[in-house]
Amino acid sequence: MPGMRGSGEREDVNRRRFVIVCALSLLPCTAMCVLWARTYRPMMRAADADALDLTHADPYYWFISNRGGLTFCRQVGKDWDQPKPMFRLLGIEFAGSWVGKSSLVNLFVPYWMLVGVTAFPPMIGVHVWLRRRRRRGREGRGCCSVCGYDLRATPDRCPECGTHSGHEQA
Repeated sequence: MPGMRGSGEREDVNRRRFVIVCALSLLPCTAMCVLWARTYRPMMRAADADALDLTHADPYYWFISNRGGLTFCRQVGKDWDQPKPMFRLLGIEFAGSWVGKSSLVNLFVPYWMLVGVTAFPPMIGVHVWLRRRRRRGREGRGCCSVCGYDLRATPDRCPECGTHSGHEQA
């Protein structure tokens, strides 16, 4: 039928998407590693910290690279001098203060967590690539693609795991 894709074509599209996700995930992972390393350099003033302003009008949003973590800040108004209790879980800290219509909210996330989350898709991609490479190598040597058993004596089915090899005996 026109417009219908075969399973092999669908696998190729899914594989390409996964490769793109892995490659795009490496960019923030690398950025987090660089920022993490930069937080341990000597700083004379708080203004020396790496920061990125996302907006220049109320409400203000910005990131600050602190020692060991990244802080996301949101500010509305300028009268927020009464701190509220802080929430902590697995290194993530959330704190803020509110007075009337003014507020200041900070969310601190440790770099180890950011690097771990952004490095996860590439790690899975490398694992899948290694498994696929190992399987192709086994098939090329006449071994079972699943368990690696030598199939020279029984080329149609693996006696070890029962997998059909798809090879016909000559």
